[in-house]
Amino acid sequence: MKRLIQFMGVSAILWTLLTITACSSDDDDRKGNGGASDIVGNWFLYDEVEPEFYSFKKNGSFVWEICDIKYDEWDEESGKYWLEDGELAVQYYGNKIETVYYEYTVKGNILTLFNEKGTRLRYQYTDCKSLEECLNEMDY
Repeated sequence: MKRLIQFMGVSAILWTLLTITACSSDDDDRKGNGGASDIVGNWFLYDEVEPEFYSFKKNGSFVWEICDIKYDEWDEESGKYWLEDGELAVQYYGNKIETVYYEYTVKGNILTLFNEKGTRLRYQYTDCKSLEECLNEMDY
């Protein structure tokens, strides 16, 4: 009987250890160290004046779109991106090649970019394929 109780006690302890899941928020808030795959996809920045849209591709290319709502002016640029020293480097191929560096975090479906002036831009992950599609879904 004593062995049966010991066996059941040990079994209960092992079962408890095997079924407990450790929870941590470390993976929820990555600060430039989660890898480029964290930002692959489409991201929409809601702004009543100048909404923005980024589409980051797996191959390191991106498309950026912005719209000035007041004047109905649309702009689109493409380029490439990569990670460098824990920052997101975005190289635009507009009239002149320009590289901008952002500190970034990805938390859930929010991509936050911080530029060198400390300005924070918060983009929402979206299934939209373009800025125009996002705006149409919001009835702009």
